[in-house]
Amino acid sequence: MADVRGRLVSILFCCIAVASCGSSGSTGPSGNRRYTVRYDVSGSFSDCTFFYITRRDDVAPDQENLGGDSRSDTGSLPWSLTYDVTVTALHPFNTQVGAVCSASGSETVTTTIMVDGDEVATQTQSGQNVSAQAGFELTVGG
Repeated sequence: MADVRGRLVSILFCCIAVASCGSSGSTGPSGNRRYTVRYDVSGSFSDCTFFYITRRDDVAPDQENLGGDSRSDTGSLPWSLTYDVTVTALHPFNTQVGAVCSASGSETVTTTIMVDGDEVATQTQSGQNVSAQAGFELTVGG
């Protein structure tokens, strides 16, 4: 079971790493839009490994979208994370959250992305060894 979970973790991490790549360049203050993003993971599994993209902490507030940071965490369900990010017309921001979970019996896990209080992406998976992930691109236009 650990080998299957390891493979699922590797695949999910690669997907998140590709999605987190951002373009570089300068942006001006006009046309910026600020979002509050919340990742929720729920279900019946005891423990899962979570992979997600969040804004970078090492950039100026008006350039938070210039490539996200891929991060991981292990914990029990339910799990959530909330952060704010500013996007510009030139630089959208790819949100993504995933969970890799294993159990001896069939269980369920759901990943959800909320933007400014509205659900924008969700995925539910059931089984013994599952990976659920949700992704959404934030743009100035919504």
